[in-house]
Amino acid sequence: MEAGEFTQFGITFKSLSEANLEMVRIWRNSDDVRLFMQYQEIITPEQQQAWFKNTIFIITADHPSHSTDAYFYGPSGRYEIPLLIYSPKYFKTATTDTNTVSHCDIMPTILSFAGCKQQFFTFGSNLLDTTDHFAINYANGILQLQQYPYCIELLPNNRVSMHEQGKDIPFKYARYILTEPEKELQLKMEKQLKARYQTYINALIDNQFFGD
Repeated sequence: MEAGEFTQFGITFKSLSEANLEMVRIWRNSDDVRLFMQYQEIITPEQQQAWFKNTIFIITADHPSHSTDAYFYGPSGRYEIPLLIYSPKYFKTATTDTNTVSHCDIMPTILSFAGCKQQFFTFGSNLLDTTDHFAINYANGILQLQQYPYCIELLPNNRVSMHEQGKDIPFKYARYILTEPEKELQLKMEKQLKARYQTYINALIDNQFFGD
C-alpha cells in the first residue's frame, strides 16, 4: 500500500493527485454545474489546493441495497448504510466508529466544524460529541428508534416492542426477552422516541423547523 492510502470496509482510499484535482476543477467550472452555482466564483488551478484542504467530504447513501445477509432484512438492518467523513484538515488518521448515527447528524457535525455558535433546529447531534447517538425511522405505520444492537418499535396500536439483534443474527432469531438492565434501557429509549415524535409533530403544526 502506498503512502497516504488506507483501506476501510474493503475500499482503498488514496490521496488525490494533481490530475484528480484538475478534473474536479474542470467539472466545477463547467457550464452545467455553474448554472446551479451562479453566485460562486470560478475556481482557478491555484485556488484548487486551498479549496480542497478546507473541504469536508461526506460519503453516504440515501437508501440501502439488496443483500444476501439476512440481517439487512430485519427492522435494524433494512435502514443501515455507510457514512464516511473525509477531511485531511480535521482527520489525520482513519478511525471506525460503530455507534448508531443518522443523516440528521450530518448538519450539526458540519456546523460544529465550521465553528457555528448560533442556535439552530435539528433532530441530530454532532457526531464527535459524547451524546448517546441513535437513529429514528418510520415505515408502514411503525416508528422505531435504533441504538445498536437494540431496536425499539412504536406500533400502530401504541404498543412498544424492543429487541436485540447483532449483525451476525438473522431477524427471526432476534432476542425479545430482556434482562432487568435492558428493561430500564427500553424505558429510556421509549421516552426518547416519543419525545422526538412529539417534537416533530409540534414543529410541523407550529412551523418551527426554521428560525426567525
